[in-house]
Amino acid sequence: MPLPAMKDTDSRSAKLRPKRCTLSPRRRCSVPHFVELGSLWPHIVAVLALSAAIFFVVLHFTAKLTLTRRNVAGLLIVASILGYGFLLADSPALIAIVPITNVVVYGNFLPLLCALLAGVLCSDTAVPLWRRIISGTLLLAFCVISLLYPLRGECPPTHNNIVKGECIQTSQTTCSPAVAVNLLAFHGIKATESEMCRLCLTTREGTRLAGLYRGLRIKTAGTQFKVMVRKTDIEDLRRHVTPPAILSVRLNAETSRREPKYVSTWGWTEGVAHCVLFLGFTNETTVTMSDPSYGQEPWNIDAVKDLWTGQIVQLVRQ
Repeated sequence: MPLPAMKDTDSRSAKLRPKRCTLSPRRRCSVPHFVELGSLWPHIVAVLALSAAIFFVVLHFTAKLTLTRRNVAGLLIVASILGYGFLLADSPALIAIVPITNVVVYGNFLPLLCALLAGVLCSDTAVPLWRRIISGTLLLAFCVISLLYPLRGECPPTHNNIVKGECIQTSQTTCSPAVAVNLLAFHGIKATESEMCRLCLTTREGTRLAGLYRGLRIKTAGTQFKVMVRKTDIEDLRRHVTPPAILSVRLNAETSRREPKYVSTWGWTEGVAHCVLFLGFTNETTVTMSDPSYGQEPWNIDAVKDLWTGQIVQLVRQ
């Protein structure tokens, strides 16, 4: 089938494409630190304080429960932790539930859920005290780790590279900040890749969806625009989405096996996410995309279906 017109002879494209940045970082950061968090610290402290309060309240009230009810409560909390981790964490659904700038902090339910579980486990007086202290301490420590871990890392070095009026990413992991610059520019809001790296909490591992949302919320504060994050499909994109819009794209294993040219010719890396800016349909079978690692290029509609995850980020007038 016809594939996107990605020129593998272009040195800039060939350099950046094999390591497209990820919206959901998984690799370990080499030098963890929290220098860029700044104003997030009060929010982090607030969540930790709430977690501590939840622990003591649950510890007090669950001590009165029967063993069976306490076990059921513990199992429900564990199920909630798993459900959050697999279904809700860093997703459009989470942003819909917690539509605030610092969703990257307040949308992290793991500290609260772990505090709940710690309270339930430590309330069982049938368990030796030393075991309750150890399990409670480990879970409360995990509260802190689970809140800070997604925020650790260092912002990659960048410089603002504008080519033909578009911001081209200058780091392997800054596609989200670069594409955010282009989205903002379309709506008359000035920004730079370096600035958006900081606001989106981008690290050498990439940018989380909640981080991208945060950066756009901060830049559009006081304007007529609202940041919209959702999941949709190709027909809705064609009929109801007014460009531009940021799309999350990823080469999955099935597509990689079916169309090996995505890897061998166009430089995609299986399983690694990337962001592009949707600029509209040229005709029934062709879409114009602005790829922050390359610039504007035509994509065949089948390639959009193969690569697009369904996530979309827009600025809409309020």
